[in-house]
Formats: sequence, structure tokens, C-alpha cells
Amino acid sequence: MRVENTKMPAGMPMMLGTSNTSSAETIFDTELVGTIVMNTLIMTAAAATFTVVLSFLISVVVVRSKFWGRKILDQLVFMPHAIPGMVMGLAFLWVFLQIDRAGVPLFGSIWSMAIAFTISFMAYGTRTMNAAVLQIHRDLEEAALINGARPWRMLWRVFVPLIMPTVVGLWIWAMLHAVRAAGLPLILYQGARNQVLSVMIWNMWTDGQIGSVGAIAVMLILFLLAVTLCLRAFGFRRGIGI
Repeated sequence: MRVENTKMPAGMPMMLGTSNTSSAETIFDTELVGTIVMNTLIMTAAAATFTVVLSFLISVVVVRSKFWGRKILDQLVFMPHAIPGMVMGLAFLWVFLQIDRAGVPLFGSIWSMAIAFTISFMAYGTRTMNAAVLQIHRDLEEAALINGARPWRMLWRVFVPLIMPTVVGLWIWAMLHAVRAAGLPLILYQGARNQVLSVMIWNMWTDGQIGSVGAIAVMLILFLLAVTLCLRAFGFRRGIGI
């Protein structure tokens, strides 16, 4: 049997040598690390919440209403899924620049990233919500309306509890994708104080701080795992208890 010598990648020894506790310590000494973490939490929470709420409302219109343009609306929401991410990012960049010129300081902020992620995620969100809304029988909403419930109260007291596992699952999915994605934030952020964690990781990687990147990745995985397990337990417990 012939055994060939294999070479490790050039960066692997440095990665193994620098991935230690000192790398984690240098992260917390990084300037603006607290602001970056807070920006990431706000951006991901906003993107996930906007995605869930808008996907639910659009699915109710598409599945339950008699609106003449509901099929067109359904296709328009799915359209961003067919557009490459780089093209989508440049399109958002142009739109937010025009909005900024109109006097609304949206360009370069974390809210521009949240809006961009929301529009990108709604293609998947509406597919998920459509399936969840279809499983709720019309008799339930008709019974609520006959008993005098307003439409918004019927949605809150009938639809939301029954689709809570779907709501939580979609929120987790959107949150995880918003945290890990770097393409849109790299195009849309402006200034050091508007950075998010994915941009910080990218900048550290390009600067050769591989040990710090590895330490951030480990802490991020542990944090996201804990959040996911807690939210899934909450969502499925609410769904089973109904």
C-alpha cells in the first residue's frame, strides 16, 4: 500500500496555534465590540420579527381573502428568491440612497439591513405560513366572527395560537440566517458604529486574525444553540397546550 504525504493548508498551523483563550480575550478588548453585538441583536431580532409578521399577514390575504390580486401578490413576494444575492444587495443600496436623499437617514444603518433581510426572507416565510394557515379550518374563524369578534381579534386569538410552532420555527430560521449572512451587511453598512457581527468577522478574517474569528465562531454557535433550544421549547409547548 502506498501512502502519500499530504500537506496541511498554509493557514492551518496558525489557526491551530492561535485558537486559544487569549483570542477570546482580545475580542472583548476590540473597540466597539459592545456596539457591534448590540447592533447584531437589534438587526436580527427586527429582521426575524418583520419576516414573521409580514409573512403571516400576506399569507392570510393570499389563502383566506378574496382580494383580486392575491395571486399576483404571492408571486411578487416569491420573486426575490430568484435574484442573486449580490444583485439584490446592489438594488437595495440604490434604493436606500434614494430614500436618504429624500431626507430619511436609512442608508448605512442597521435598519436598512433588517429591511433587506426581511424582503429576502419573505419568499420562504410566506411558503411556510401558507401551509400553516391552510391547516386551520374556516369554521374556526367563522365561529369567532359570528360570536362578535373583530377580524384582528380573531387573527390574534384563533390563528396565532394554532400556528405558534410555525411562527417560532420561522423566527428562528430568519434569525439564524440574518446572523450568519455577510453579503448584504457588507454592501449596506456605513461607518464603524453600524457594523454587525458578520462584518466584524469578515474584517478580522481579511486582517489575518484567524484565532479571533475561531473564538467568535465557537461563542456564536453556543449562543445560537441555547437561543434555538429555548425558543423551540417555548413554541412547541404553546402549540401542544392549545
